Amino acid sequence: PSQPFYPFIEWMVCRGYISGYGCGGPGEPCNESNDPYFRPGNLVTRGQLLKMVALAAGWALNPPPTPSFADVPPGQPFVTFTEAGAAQGVEQGAGP
Repeated sequence: PSQPFYPFIEWMVCRGYISGYGCGGPGEPCNESNDPYFRPGNLVTRGQLLKMVALAAGWALNPPPTPSFADVPPGQPFVTFTEAGAAQGVEQGAGP
């Protein structure tokens, strides 16, 4: 709670826009509730950003049968959100 971004992180968690990193990683012991960890000092990836934006905006999450980006193949954790961003025209790039 003393972290300056705490209220914003909490707001996004309560709405399901972010979920954090699972406990049990290096330096991240699990507590009784298995609470996730948040790393507000880390850089945000394209996929993480698009997840937050897509969920907050209520975009349709229907990836096309052919991926739009060579660096985001099917099965990648954020492919649905990356494809939603492409469908909305907020990102573009070279195709597969």
